[in-house]
Amino acid sequence: MKFTRDQVAPVTIREVERGSIRVGDERVTHSVVLTQEKMVADWVPPDTESLSLEHVERLIRFEPEIVIVGSGWAQRRPPNEFVFALARQGIGLEVMDTGAACRTFNILLAEGRRIVAFLTLD
Repeated sequence: MKFTRDQVAPVTIREVERGSIRVGDERVTHSVVLTQEKMVADWVPPDTESLSLEHVERLIRFEPEIVIVGSGWAQRRPPNEFVFALARQGIGLEVMDTGAACRTFNILLAEGRRIVAFLTLD
């Protein structure tokens, strides 16, 4: 008899290229939110500049200690209202290009950190 412990498989970014990423076995070609356990695409804005207070409310439901914003292949800053709303909640924010955001997500995931990544792929 084998005993195994059931665990939720973490979301891992396997490949990054301009216009797409591979999360596990799935190729993603649109903006996406990643957490330790899931990928969300249904309420995600198309770009960094469209992030709003509504998105902060949705992101904090995942109880992150840090939010990473991958702003595409050129670094773009999210609106101030988004940045300040996360700061008021005591949640860290890092903004970087999407390639760096994917690498950082995987590193923090491996460390067991509570992380949420918003990634745009333009």
